[in-house]
Amino acid sequence: VRFYDGTVSEWMAEDSVCKVSEDEKTRGQQAEKVTAAKKANRPAKNDAVKVMSGEHAGRYGRISEDAQGDEPYRVRFYDGTVSEWMAEDSVCKVSEDEKTRGQQAEKVTAAKKANRPAKNDAVKVMSGEHAGRYGRISEDAQGDEPYRVRFYDGT
Repeated sequence: VRFYDGTVSEWMAEDSVCKVSEDEKTRGQQAEKVTAAKKANRPAKNDAVKVMSGEHAGRYGRISEDAQGDEPYRVRFYDGTVSEWMAEDSVCKVSEDEKTRGQQAEKVTAAKKANRPAKNDAVKVMSGEHAGRYGRISEDAQGDEPYRVRFYDGT
């Protein structure tokens, strides 16, 4: 069988194929074109992508693995971390310009994480009721208000 995208099938038994009407043939051709277009736009290994959903939504990276299954992709982000397995609709290919902007955003995020105070670090409180006081981080819960600070006066 020669398909409408030009490819040829393996050998098939007589009961594997049947004649179709002109209307059904036209619908089949249209479906084949849609399938071919989707395959052409499908990200492949090493393509630059943006994650569209899930815990990494908004991050940029490259496809590091493509297993061709239900969740075929793993993405290596520009900070060196690697995602869990992701579905095809969780990522989309990006242009070189968008890839560059994504790399820059990842670098900024990595720098912020590297400079983030952690438990036992000496800190100065910059805002709120205790602004201007110094102490050490006694707890770090990693949330919206992650820190508890033990001030040098013992409070």
